[in-house]
Amino acid sequence: WAKADQDLFLTCLFLNPFFQSQLFNVNTIPLAVLIGILRHLYCHAFKLKNEDAPSILTIQTMDYFTYQKEFSEENWGVDMVHQAYMDEVYVFFSDNLL
Repeated sequence: WAKADQDLFLTCLFLNPFFQSQLFNVNTIPLAVLIGILRHLYCHAFKLKNEDAPSILTIQTMDYFTYQKEFSEENWGVDMVHQAYMDEVYVFFSDNLL
């Protein structure tokens, strides 16, 4: 684990709408740390200096964390996607049992 890219794993879990912040203890990994990790990865991917990360990245990360604006249930529909996924998994396994 020490040699793995922990920032990338944490970011993948955080950005997965089915897990988001549910797996994180905010006392251990506060939102500010997650924002810092996201900024670092963004700058690494786009070959920017850390101070050149767009400010909207921080704003949208906070909106995502609090389910606001475009990440609200009304606009995003994560529960609907999750239910469709669960229905598909159920159909897959029930078809294979026959």
